[in-house]
Amino acid sequence: MNDIFTNKGDRALIKKFFTFIAAAVLLLASGLAAAAEEGKQADEISYDLDRGNYSYSGDWSYTVLDDMTAAISGYFGGDTAVTVPSTVDGYTVTAIGGGWYEKDGKPVLYGNIHDVEYAEDGSISHSSVYSPFSENTSIVSVSLPSSVKYIGAMTFKGCSSLSYVKLGGGTTLIGSSCFEDCTSLTSLDIPESVTLCDQLMCSGCTSLLKIEIPQGAQVGISAFEDCSALSSAVLPDSCTQLPASLFKNCSSLKDITFGNSLESVGDSAFYGCTALEAVTLPDSVKTIYNNAFFGCSSLSQVYVGENLDALGNTAFAGCALRTLTLPDSLHGIGKNAFGTDVSGTPLPDFTLDCPPYSAAYDYAQKNGIACTASAVTAPDGSSSEYRAGIFGKKLSPKTALYILGFAAAAIIAVIVLMIVNHRSGGEDYETAPQQDLADDDSSDNEYDEDTEEETEDTEEV
Repeated sequence: MNDIFTNKGDRALIKKFFTFIAAAVLLLASGLAAAAEEGKQADEISYDLDRGNYSYSGDWSYTVLDDMTAAISGYFGGDTAVTVPSTVDGYTVTAIGGGWYEKDGKPVLYGNIHDVEYAEDGSISHSSVYSPFSENTSIVSVSLPSSVKYIGAMTFKGCSSLSYVKLGGGTTLIGSSCFEDCTSLTSLDIPESVTLCDQLMCSGCTSLLKIEIPQGAQVGISAFEDCSALSSAVLPDSCTQLPASLFKNCSSLKDITFGNSLESVGDSAFYGCTALEAVTLPDSVKTIYNNAFFGCSSLSQVYVGENLDALGNTAFAGCALRTLTLPDSLHGIGKNAFGTDVSGTPLPDFTLDCPPYSAAYDYAQKNGIACTASAVTAPDGSSSEYRAGIFGKKLSPKTALYILGFAAAAIIAVIVLMIVNHRSGGEDYETAPQQDLADDDSSDNEYDEDTEEETEDTEEV
């Protein structure tokens, strides 16, 4: 055997053989490692695809929904003018992105929302959505097909170059923060099919000039907050509750049209609307919440309606109002609701116009506010201010009516008793013997004589 390896040529051949074997082993090992890593990545990708049901078609990615329609989940093209397709791989596109909203106190999911976690009370504590255009600063215009019903949360958030959006006629919902911080967007035509403009929908759209919400639609909290160029807004009858901070810091807002069914104006709804000069609320309004018109430094004319019941803290503080008319229906008034600057300092030239001895009248007196309510003179010459109080307390008109009613009932009862007694006394008089009034003195004398005789007889006994 040793003779076999004594030949130099044989030894060189054997060396090459083992070198080849070693190289083959190394290649095999690296191949196995690469295959294992690829398999691991494939498993992870497969997991993601299963979780999000994520697929690709050209420049688009999409999620197949339960109803076998598609939600656009991503855009990978480079166009600045984008047209969303109505179908992808045979699936009708019904949503752009996804999200959830509340209906009757319960969350309703739509689009490509996933990773949903619920709290103990049934509300959603965490969720994720695919927002196909979020933070895309290149796109300038977007056109959506009529097949799209839902435009999801944050779909176009931060698209700072987006200046034009065409919504399809089938759109029913615009999700929360959908167009937030689209600082180049100057207009947004909302189709009549829309029923919900969710919270923060156009917040921070600093170039948006006007907005009109269609009939039948609801609006969410802060939907147009910080839209500093917004000058005109029209709200439908379906907006019965104006949400909090709806137009907060819309410093150019001058014209606002309310629906005829509006019942309340939410917290800070018009906070800091410094260009707003006049507001006419419908008679249906019952509540104006805290800070509703706080800091509206140009607001000098306000009509609050005839059925207002409650006025919140600093509701009209910091306004240009120098007179305000409040109805008798008002029962609750918050601290510094009117007649002060933003720091709470009273305005010396402010005058309140209200019915005498109403809640507003009482508020004015307690806070040293001049009031134009005039006293009514009673027939006896006393003023209504004197007659309105019992034990130093002012009476509302309703309470005064109750007291007058009880007094009238008491007087009627007394009159009835007098009539009854009078009739009873008259019958006794008619049955008694008639006496001659001229004989009164003699009668008395005879009575005295009889008394004396009775006294003498008693002494003899």
